[in-house]
This record gives sequence, structure tokens and C-alpha cells, in this order.
Amino acid sequence: MKKVILSILLFFTFLIPIHAEDPILQSEIGILIDVTSGKVLFEKNAQKSVDVSYLSQYLNLYIASEKLQETDTLSIDDKTFETYDHTSNVLWVEKNEVWTAKEAITTSLLQNYNDPIAMLASKISGSTDAFLSLLNQSVKDLKLVNTNYQNIYGYNHENQYSCASDIATIIHTGFQNEVFKNAFMQPQIQVESKNRTIGRNISSTLGLVEEYPGLKGGKITTTVQGKTHGVAVVEKDGLFLLAIVLNSDQADMMYGDLRTLLQFGFNNYHVFNISQSMVESKTIAVKSRGRHIADVTFSLDQDFQILLPSSIDTSKLTTKVEIENEDSSNPDEIVGNLNIYLDDKQSGTITLSKKVENVESVFQQETTIAQPLLYFHMFCVGLLGIYVAIKLLLFFIHVYEVDHQE
Repeated sequence: MKKVILSILLFFTFLIPIHAEDPILQSEIGILIDVTSGKVLFEKNAQKSVDVSYLSQYLNLYIASEKLQETDTLSIDDKTFETYDHTSNVLWVEKNEVWTAKEAITTSLLQNYNDPIAMLASKISGSTDAFLSLLNQSVKDLKLVNTNYQNIYGYNHENQYSCASDIATIIHTGFQNEVFKNAFMQPQIQVESKNRTIGRNISSTLGLVEEYPGLKGGKITTTVQGKTHGVAVVEKDGLFLLAIVLNSDQADMMYGDLRTLLQFGFNNYHVFNISQSMVESKTIAVKSRGRHIADVTFSLDQDFQILLPSSIDTSKLTTKVEIENEDSSNPDEIVGNLNIYLDDKQSGTITLSKKVENVESVFQQETTIAQPLLYFHMFCVGLLGIYVAIKLLLFFIHVYEVDHQE
């Protein structure tokens, strides 16, 4: 019998440093990451804790994307209605309205409204207090280093804070969820909630669209201290970049620094494609005590993109499949890597997909065939033994009778 175990893991780490001048930001805090890999391309004070205002809602929306289906329905009850400020950042969602989770998530990714956040929290946890506990548990689960929540809306509080690095982690993690990713990348949404005759058209107020046609989403917000924050995700020339700027003195400064970060990324990095056709699969025969017990095959099961500094001459890149623990009798201990070399110096590694196929060895097959013959042979020997025993018994009985007759 054959048993097939398939595990796929593509992981890439590139070790070549970039040789370029760091961008100069006017704002206090900034970070630029590659959304696909999560690699930080530039950072300035990215771990500094500050009041991030409504940017804190990104974690709310990631949780909602994980917990809810897009078609789940939401509404606001009396208790939830009293949990948020109605003097600003409200859509005035009425208590009898019915929204979908998709509408609430997308609206909150486009704009900074309290109502949709309240509906999502009530749907997921039953109350805003319970959802607040879920937020702080998620901070621990995602290993965010400088984030804490005192409320679910982003209101200013001395113990409500986050940092650019943590926000980048939340957005990067969120993009692994299709609901979050699709909602983030919508430029607008028409909310046709039930029990309301007039729909709402919600769109982003983030600029940069004319300069970056590949703008996929983002938002801006201000703090009670008068600082401006901005987030922008742009896909262009094969690159998928996330720029975050915090604590700008004014909106123009924030936009200028977002441009600076994005241009730094597009000027200094490019994507190189490693296709399946470039990598031959390799199979290792696993043996235990001289017996062939399994085959382990390593391969690149899909095209793989890697982020490289623009200064790299890709014609000098070479690849080689190399196996760790090749002589092990345990298939789980054998690892296949695609090592990447630049000028014969190892510069990166991709862990290849792994297929383990347990097989029956020739010895096992021969043993399986010989077993019935062995049992038959043992049966015959047993019968012969019984026959000889009976014969001996009859002989001794005969001798005994002859002696007594004499």
C-alpha cells in the first residue's frame, strides 16, 4: 500500500544588502515594507509608541475578516448605540438598519466611522467590552511590540497607543485574508442597507491617485494633538509596497513623506521571478536498515517571486537544489533547499515543497508472498510430528503387551 504525504512551504530570505541613500522624511515616524514578503525596506522611529487615532481600527477589521463571513448581517442595538461618540466621525446608522459584514469592513477601511466598528464588535463579541478584550488578546497573538487598547474606536487615551511597525504587521497579516485584502483594495463602496431608502456611497479621501495609478488603498487620520497620519498601499511594476507615516505636522508633509517612501521603494527594488522550469525536482530514496522505506521528492511547485535591490545583475544569479540530512532514515528530518548564489556566493534560500511517498520494499513484498508457504510448511511439519508421536505410542503399547504375554 502506498501512502502520500504532501507538505508545501515556500520561504525566502535574501541576504544581499542594498546600497542606496536612505530617504529623508520630514515627519517623525515612517516605515516602508514589501507587502508580499513583509520585508522592511526602510524605517524611521518605527517602534515608537504614539496615539495612532483611527489607524488602530486596522486590527478591529482584521479580526472581523477572520471571524465573519462577508454576507453576515449586522445592526446596532440600544446598548451598542450608546458606546460611541456621536459628535464626530459618525454615519448616523439607524437602529433598524441591516448591514453586511463586507459593507461594514470596507466602509471602515475607507473612512474613520464609529458606527460600523460598533456593529462589527457587537456581532463578533456581543459587546464592546468583550471585543476590547479580544483586541488586546490579538495584540499578544500577533506579537505586536508596542500596542495597547483602551477602547475599540481609536479615541485618545494615555494607554491607547501603537507604532508604525505594529500597524505594518497588522496590515501585512490582514492581506493574507481574502476578505480583508479585497475590502482594503476597494476604492469605494455603495452601501445599500436594509430598512433605509437612500444608499450611502463611501469612498477614500486618500490622495496620491493621480501620481500612483496602482494605489490600492489606505487612509488618513488626525490626532487630538493635531498630528496627521497616513497609510498607502501601491502596486506598480511588480512591486507591492506599504508606506506608513505618523506624526506629521500637517497633511502636506504627510503626503510628501508617503511619496518619498514609495519612490524610494520603486527606485531601489525590483521583482525577480524564479519559475518552475528553472528548477529540476530531486528525489531521495530513504532507507532504514538497508530497506527502501520511502521516497522524498523536493520541487518548486509554483513560480516564486523574490524582491531584489535594483543594483543586482540578475544574469549573475544561479540556483542549486541542496538536501539537508540526506542520509537520515526519517523522512521528516530531510529538508530540500533551493539556494541562490550571486557570483558563487550564497545570498538566499527558498525551502522547497516536500512530497513523502511511503513504499513497500522488495524485501517486504517477498516476505508477504512467502508467508502463506511458510504457514503451510509449518502445518505439514506439525502433522508429521503428530504422526510420528502416534506411531511411537503404538510401538510402545505393542512392546508392553508382548512383554506381559510372555
